[in-house]
Amino acid sequence: MKRNSKKAMKRKIQMIGGLLVGVALGTAAGILMAPSSGRKTRRILLKKSKKIGNEFENAMRDSIGQIKSNYNKKVEEFGVDGINSIKSLKEKIKI
Repeated sequence: MKRNSKKAMKRKIQMIGGLLVGVALGTAAGILMAPSSGRKTRRILLKKSKKIGNEFENAMRDSIGQIKSNYNKKVEEFGVDGINSIKSLKEKIKI
C-alpha cells in the first residue's frame, strides 16, 4: 500500500472513531440531563450504546474489507511482476 493510501486509511479510521466518541458523549450528556427515572435512563443508555457499538462494528468491517482488498491487489501485482521478471530473465539467459 502506498504511503498516501496508508495515511488516508488512518485518517478515515480516526475520523470514524472521533465521530463515534462525539456521538456517544453527546448522547450520554443529553440523556443524563433529561428529567427521566433512573431505570428509564439506564434503558435508553443501553439502547444507544448498543446502536453505537453496531455502527462502530460496521465501520470497522468496512475498513477491514478495504484493507483486505488492497492487500489482495498488491499480492496479485507482485505475483504478476515476479512472473514477468522470470520470463525476462529466461529470455536474457537464452541469448
